[in-house]
Amino acid sequence: MNPYNPDRETRKHFRKLPHWEQSGCAIYLTFRLADSLPIPVIREWKDERLRWLQTHTKSSGTDWKVLRNSLSGKDR
Repeated sequence: MNPYNPDRETRKHFRKLPHWEQSGCAIYLTFRLADSLPIPVIREWKDERLRWLQTHTKSSGTDWKVLRNSLSGKDR
């Protein structure tokens, strides 16, 4: 299996997404779309991050960036 070579001929075609093909080469690309995770999952992750930061900084603030910046170097 050869890696992609930008100097060799590449066939490009489109359906729902662009596809690139090059003889003897495998190409895989993954895109994470903004709406690919359900909103409740994103909210839970943000809540979990805030709880962790509040526990490790002994603060009840709600701005995660401020809390993160107050972490010790080791915890950060």
